[in-house]
Amino acid sequence: MTLNKLSDFYQQYLFIVYLPITFILWLLLVIGSPFIVGAHTLVIASIIIYIIISLNKIKLDLNYFLVIFFLIYCVSLTTIHYSHYDLIDLHNRSLAKYHYNLYLLYFASYLYGRYVSFKVNTINYIILAILLILISSIADISTYSLNFDLFDEDKKGVYLELSNLFSIFLIFFISNIKKNSLRIIIFIIGCIALFFLSSRSSLYIFIAIYLLYQSLYSSFKSRIFSFVSLASIIFIFFTTSFAQDILQTNKRMFSILTDLEGDASQQARNALLHVGLKRTLESPILGDYGGVIHEFGNLGSYIHNILSYWQTYGLLPFILAVLFFILQPLYIAYCALKEKKQLKSSIYFNLSIYLVLLIVTSKSYTWYYAWFLLGYIHTFNRRIKN
Repeated sequence: MTLNKLSDFYQQYLFIVYLPITFILWLLLVIGSPFIVGAHTLVIASIIIYIIISLNKIKLDLNYFLVIFFLIYCVSLTTIHYSHYDLIDLHNRSLAKYHYNLYLLYFASYLYGRYVSFKVNTINYIILAILLILISSIADISTYSLNFDLFDEDKKGVYLELSNLFSIFLIFFISNIKKNSLRIIIFIIGCIALFFLSSRSSLYIFIAIYLLYQSLYSSFKSRIFSFVSLASIIFIFFTTSFAQDILQTNKRMFSILTDLEGDASQQARNALLHVGLKRTLESPILGDYGGVIHEFGNLGSYIHNILSYWQTYGLLPFILAVLFFILQPLYIAYCALKEKKQLKSSIYFNLSIYLVLLIVTSKSYTWYYAWFLLGYIHTFNRRIKN
């Protein structure tokens, strides 16, 4: 096998590592099972190997330089603060160490996005089946949620990682399936799995992406078939006692629709937004690096949307974050929609809209999967030229 063929094969391996294998490693972590390597270690090691064997494929462009500039700025800012003193939160976590690890994941994720390759084939169908079996193994049918009794007490929040990985995997799948009836089946199964994984933002935005995709990319007959099928399933479902049982048992997953302002999680996020913006506007240029520890004693108490970049790193990185995660994805989604008849562009459209919706509504600067999505959509122009 030549080096180029090895590199092409490795690109499919990169996709499997970053999404399904990482999903499995996170799951093993939360239930306390022993495993050989951690998810972050495997992710970073695998991309280093790819870079070594694929140096001739690494083409630098403006986006590369902007990403590198962003990272250099953030690393420098963290180092300057660390040289004076390191902040430690109530859980004995070092802010500097946390951020240095995050920067590695930013860049590794971006590189994965630039170079992964995905195909709907037998292997990925088997992987999808395995992930669904694993989700069912940690689900609790009596609560229509995850069985958190299986989770280590201090790792319960990792369910968000599982939801992120699985929803992105589903979008890749649905965007590359030609048969409409099969898309509907995987969509429904995916919604059930995401419901049990308990991340409301991942579930509802996945549903929004699917409906938008069907509306804009499917033929008229496919659209009618999709919406009639889904409407029928929803109608039948909500007229059963089973649906009422779910609504009463797991009210949290429906609170976005029924009582968003009364939801405890939303109230906490509103409070963090209020405090975070207040502190940020007191230092709008340099931001409020480490302010969450001064205010709450917890490095996880940041604004849960793109404003967290401004809060943490200051105005310049925030401007770049807006460019990366809002302006560029919206432009790429627009271009992908224009090219839908000449190019298999649906994956770029779907991932771009998914990225914008999540980063605006619920995900902060710690959500490094945004950089994976950014890297992937940055390849759009290159794919058109090729």
